[in-house]
Amino acid sequence: MNIRSKIKNKFPILFSLVKRIYHITINYKKNITLRILNLSGQLVYIEVIDAGESTSMKQIDLTALAKGIYHLQVITEDFVFNNKMIIQ
Repeated sequence: MNIRSKIKNKFPILFSLVKRIYHITINYKKNITLRILNLSGQLVYIEVIDAGESTSMKQIDLTALAKGIYHLQVITEDFVFNNKMIIQ
């Protein structure tokens, strides 16, 4: 089993970016920290999701961010998941 399969089985997460609104659906029962960083490594967004929310749907409004490449980090006590975002 590869790392993607392990993450998929252990940490289901779906992402979609529609009109600069980032939709994230998370099904996980531990505390989660969502962070968005620009290419310089500056933190531009952070949110902690409570462990009590077993299935969470979050919408992050990115309209205030400049066009460019950003990194989304999903941080748990077990692992860190990174995803690249391109805002146009």
